[in-house]
Amino acid sequence: AVLVTDAMAAMGLPPGTYNLGNVSVELSEKGGVQRATRQGSETLAGAVVPLDECVRRFRRATGCGVVRALEAASLHPARL
Repeated sequence: AVLVTDAMAAMGLPPGTYNLGNVSVELSEKGGVQRATRQGSETLAGAVVPLDECVRRFRRATGCGVVRALEAASLHPARL
């Protein structure tokens, strides 16, 4: 497995509307999960999940150990 993230510049910002380049992006949060959509639509604008959270989610979803999850986020992408 290879873990990557397409986290955008809005990652870590509080909920609100931001101009990223020529696109207006709305950040919202529900149940501790942040979401980025193009303003006024439900179209996803990109990810706002940092890679460390991807590793945690991967571990929860697969039940794998820390080493395997970290390799999926570092060693495996580097080899590719």
